[in-house]
Amino acid sequence: MENPKNFFTNTISSGQFAVDENGHAKLFGEYVIFFPSKVILELIEILESKISHEKLKEILLEVSEFQIKQAYKRYISKFGMDKIDKRKIIDFSIDVLNMLGWGKVAIINTSLNDKTFDVFSKSAIMPIRYHEKHGSTSKNPVDTYLLGLLKGIFECVFETDLVAEETKCMAMGHNECRFVGKPVS
Repeated sequence: MENPKNFFTNTISSGQFAVDENGHAKLFGEYVIFFPSKVILELIEILESKISHEKLKEILLEVSEFQIKQAYKRYISKFGMDKIDKRKIIDFSIDVLNMLGWGKVAIINTSLNDKTFDVFSKSAIMPIRYHEKHGSTSKNPVDTYLLGLLKGIFECVFETDLVAEETKCMAMGHNECRFVGKPVS
């Protein structure tokens, strides 16, 4: 796994990240918009005040999985990812995720045979922002969007639907955030 700072620098120097003359940023050929993490946390909290936590979780998972699956489709045509070793795709995906600012994510275990994943982060940004804002612990995990991104990555690689959950969250007082996934039974 590449250092996120080096990966980002290499992405810029290779032209895979650029801003055009109209002020539109593109990353790997797709237009992107950057949001401060506090804005994302505020959006999540506003939505959660208007709908149930479970409905919010469902929406965040759907949107984040959509993001990954659209990227995967682009990468298949742009990089021929369907012909690349699945472990390299996972490593590349985690490098991109780390570059995007969600916090340094690392794989504990991935089984291509069992189609399972176990990933952690001791620096996930959403729990850090949650603690800064509230100064207390959350009763629910706050990394649902990151969970959906991971679920989407591994569904694309494993070519199967997964059930995924955040089993530990720093916002809830754990020392790390932990994400696991396995095939839908």
